[in-house]
Amino acid sequence: MFLALRFTTALNTGVIFTLVPGISSVYSAVLIKEKLGMYRLASLLPATLGALWVIFEGNLQRMLSLELNQGDLIFFFGCLLMALYTPLVKRLHRGEPMAIMTFWILVTGCGWLLVLSGYKLPTVAWMDIQPKIWVGIIYLAIFTTIITFFVSQWATLYLGPTRVIAYSFLYPPLIVLIEWLLGKGIPPLSTLLGVLLILPAMFIIQRGVKRQSTSRKQ
Repeated sequence: MFLALRFTTALNTGVIFTLVPGISSVYSAVLIKEKLGMYRLASLLPATLGALWVIFEGNLQRMLSLELNQGDLIFFFGCLLMALYTPLVKRLHRGEPMAIMTFWILVTGCGWLLVLSGYKLPTVAWMDIQPKIWVGIIYLAIFTTIITFFVSQWATLYLGPTRVIAYSFLYPPLIVLIEWLLGKGIPPLSTLLGVLLILPAMFIIQRGVKRQSTSRKQ
């Protein structure tokens, strides 16, 4: 997913990530026997349409010919793997404290990263790395990895994998807002229309799951 950002935009990756809840729902149905339900299927329509609209910049011809750039394809493959995360947390949790589960996930993740790229560490010019790069790395390590993993795993046990992953539908509008605050401007109106199409999907899933849980209690 980090590699994909070399070839595509942050907004495109955020939009592609909105396909994760739908993929995760399919995994959940297989791994933990969670019913898909009409609300999940209904949420896929606006999310998919919005994602396709942004990726292909509202160009129907490009959409029909599936002209995806290299970064979009790499990120989509990453999303196929990421969608497994919350269903596996629900399936594999055995009552241990969530901090312990988060710790071992991060440790094993570091192990795989060292296997794949550890040999490059001696060749890095450490003294030439700018302070802002270190700040970015620290932010990614603490806030978007340790804290985010812990919160998402904790929430998965109480809300279920589908409701937790549904919040990823907020990514595209938040990316638009952050890029605007950073002075990168606002995307064209055609792109914003695609972003707005994605938002209803989150509310469809949230209300659907609440209604389903209420009917079970009754």
